[in-house]
Amino acid sequence: MKKEARNTLLDRLETELDRQINLVVDQFQNLDDSLLNKQSEGGGWSVAQNLEHLNFYFNYYNPAIKRALQKAIEDKNANTFHSGWLGSYFSKSMDYRTNKKVKAFSDYIPQEQLDSARVIQDFIQNEEDLLQLIRKAKNYNLTKIRLPISLSKWITMRLGDVFQFVLLHNERHLVQAQSRLERKDGIEATQK
Repeated sequence: MKKEARNTLLDRLETELDRQINLVVDQFQNLDDSLLNKQSEGGGWSVAQNLEHLNFYFNYYNPAIKRALQKAIEDKNANTFHSGWLGSYFSKSMDYRTNKKVKAFSDYIPQEQLDSARVIQDFIQNEEDLLQLIRKAKNYNLTKIRLPISLSKWITMRLGDVFQFVLLHNERHLVQAQSRLERKDGIEATQK
């Protein structure tokens, strides 16, 4: 199990979340609705679908994290986070660089045509809400606080692992969303 200083982990996550927010604002926010709803020729999700899929996860995890923090007792002395085996497994499975396909569960598959402005606004708000939760977590034990995963209330992950999973899942779909955009010369945008 991986160990990391709590504040180092949370600072890293905060920086990554800021980067993700800026990416969405800079690359997607002012694009035309038809471009944001355009699926790939192979049937892959559009930019709006990728972001709406992430909104579905935010709608589960943000309130779950908030409830877990409200129930927990502050522990400013817990300076180290120990990742669990389940959290490590789920985080690795979300890393887009593995090129491993992960099938979305039916409850998390978005419609084809969406109000892209609303989707982007919701996504940015959800990311900002998560940012506040990460900042609040600086006073808590990220190893001891556990919360159920979105797939089953019987399976729990450590709070630090949940934060990492959510951000890696976001990154996976942001890369997919970026790949749906075409540059002005007609060449499809490349992934990182």
